[in-house]
Amino acid sequence: MRLLATFFVLVPLLIDYFSKKYIENNFDTHAIILNDFIIIDKTYNKGIAFSLFNFDSPLTNIFFSIIVIFIIVIIINFVLKNLSTFNKSEFFAWNIVIGAAIANLIDRITNGSVLDFIIIHYENIYFPAIFNFADAFISLGVFLLIINYFIYKND
Repeated sequence: MRLLATFFVLVPLLIDYFSKKYIENNFDTHAIILNDFIIIDKTYNKGIAFSLFNFDSPLTNIFFSIIVIFIIVIIINFVLKNLSTFNKSEFFAWNIVIGAAIANLIDRITNGSVLDFIIIHYENIYFPAIFNFADAFISLGVFLLIINYFIYKND
């Protein structure tokens, strides 16, 4: 079970890490339109979700890094205590959330910000945030946990 958990933590972490390295090394500051729905535009977010509190102060980065470390530790502790009660999709969801959160934390600690680069849109309607693969994995994990809650809430 621990090997499987490690795998589910490492997959989003590695996908996010290598995608950010690829974007950093192969894209300049100009946005690239991939198709009618996706634009790649390199943006460095020093704040949190949806670029809230995106300030240039290094104290902001330190503060958010400490908060994220604290949240990751709480989630890992929760998962370890409740591992035997999770179904397969909950197990998967919690582990990809952990891996993706660690991926963004590594980016924040090593670069002082989180590299976001995916813009989703339809014509003139834009998703309200630029994001990366770690953000997408966190969203997927939380979505799976919400679905599990509604499916199994009476159990």
